[in-house]
Amino acid sequence: MKEVTFKSNSKLDFESIRSEKLKRLSNNRIIDSFLKENNLKLEDISSLSLLEEYLDNCLKCQNCHGLNECTNEIKGQRMTIEYNGMIYPLKEYCNYYRDREINNSFLKNIIYNDIPFNLRNITLESIKPDMHNPDSVNLYVLLNKILNNELDKGLYIYGSFGTGKTYMSIALVNSLAKASKKCAFVKVNDFINKLRKLVINDNLEMERIVDDLKEVDYLVLDDIGAESMSGFVRDDILFNILDYRMENKLITIFTSNHTMKTLREAFIYDKNNNKDTLKGERLLERVRVLTYEQHLGGVNLRK
Repeated sequence: MKEVTFKSNSKLDFESIRSEKLKRLSNNRIIDSFLKENNLKLEDISSLSLLEEYLDNCLKCQNCHGLNECTNEIKGQRMTIEYNGMIYPLKEYCNYYRDREINNSFLKNIIYNDIPFNLRNITLESIKPDMHNPDSVNLYVLLNKILNNELDKGLYIYGSFGTGKTYMSIALVNSLAKASKKCAFVKVNDFINKLRKLVINDNLEMERIVDDLKEVDYLVLDDIGAESMSGFVRDDILFNILDYRMENKLITIFTSNHTMKTLREAFIYDKNNNKDTLKGERLLERVRVLTYEQHLGGVNLRK
């Protein structure tokens, strides 16, 4: 049987593709700048695909107006190239990313941070109390006193859902962090769930977190009493944190939908509905000693 052979067009295809790439890259301001800077000629470059990728990334970044618009694989990270006998691809962070890092450098002072991302820039200076709500005005004044070190204790902020307890507490924490104070914002429900996993998987990490919350200058425990706790969390974790802070006169802020009276009931019964009046009372006593009570009434702002 006669052998059939096929003529390869691979060389022609390659030359055609390279010609198209040269056509696209030539007389381009971005590429010309790179070539002149490194004393190169476009026709001598073998890695035209790399130059195309660089050009595409530059064009995409030229039309970007902020990190929210960034479509790169890692937001704020863009491609650049360097010549050192060969062209090498590199990654660098854009100005939007660097500006954000500078603006958010205060976050390192929040050693335990459950603050939602969309609220990480509000401060007491940037928010206003509801001037028609005396509770809101009073709370705003007290939070500013804490910020200025003019209050000897923390606050127990209580009221119905959605009145702004968490929002205003977050504004305080961000303000303290920007003033270089070490603080922590803890969503109690999430914290309890995290502890359950750490008890099983990482006792050392659990101990580290508990020690941090004991010693931090300012601690906010958000939405306390919303979920029943196990005896272990109540007696071995939360009590130890609050007892240490009481003994060392460290500022602690609580937000809750409970009054002190109904918080007592939440503390007395554990999640299995076992009653222990003594242990519940001793935990509540720490809350009382650590704080002044401040009611925050008003309409539900979440609606």
